Amino acid sequence: MNLSKIIILTSFFLLLFNSSKAQLGISCHQYLESNLVGVNYEMNKFRPEFRFGVNRILKEITVEFDLNYQFIKKENFTFYSGLGYNRDLEINSLVVPIGLNIYPFEVK
Repeated sequence: MNLSKIIILTSFFLLLFNSSKAQLGISCHQYLESNLVGVNYEMNKFRPEFRFGVNRILKEITVEFDLNYQFIKKENFTFYSGLGYNRDLEINSLVVPIGLNIYPFEVK
C-alpha cells in the first residue's frame, strides 16, 4: 500500500468520523526501535486509530492503521484489542494491538 492510498483512506475515515458522535484521542506508543504517535476516534465500543512515527535515528517512516474493540469499558479504565496493518520501508505486517487505558483523574 503506497502513501497516497494511506492518505486517501485516512481522509475517508476522518470525514466519516467527523459526522458521527465520537471522541478524538491522541496516544503515544513506544516499541523497541520506533515511537509512534496515534490519533483515534472513540465511537461506542470501536476505536479506529491511525499511527505514524519514525525510528530513533530518523531514517524510516512507519504508518499503521488499527481498528480496536473495547471489550471492557468502565468509568476508570478500558481494555481493548483489535487488528491493524503496519507499513514501514522494510516490511508490511498485520498487527494485533492489545491495550489498557486508565483514567485516574476525578474530572474527565
